[in-house]
Amino acid sequence: MPDFTLAMQLPFARNHMFSGREDIIRTIHSTLKGGTSSDGEVRLPTHKVVVLHGLGGMGKSSIALEYSFRYSDSYTAVYWIDVTNADSLSRSARSVAEHIIDSYAKRGRSYEDIALMLGLGGVLNTK
Repeated sequence: MPDFTLAMQLPFARNHMFSGREDIIRTIHSTLKGGTSSDGEVRLPTHKVVVLHGLGGMGKSSIALEYSFRYSDSYTAVYWIDVTNADSLSRSARSVAEHIIDSYAKRGRSYEDIALMLGLGGVLNTK
């Protein structure tokens, strides 16, 4: 797939009053982007996942949002995926796919070419 950069898609505005949690944000960034291990070895970036978990109201979403706003320039795309239930996951996945497809279409790619690049041949309706 060709390189691409897409505007981030987040459901909330930045909380300019966010404070604290710097250790968690640093750990997320180090985990996702590589960096240097405790013994000084350089870690190359690979596909990684970070899971923030805990009871409701603990600040998981606030941490994820703040990280996204701080480091969005380090990524080609940033999306908010709602996995509250199967329906919200389906809506989020569709929204991401539509955003990617629309972005490529605005760059002059045909819908058939986009479907092929994304491995969605036979699934994506052409416009």
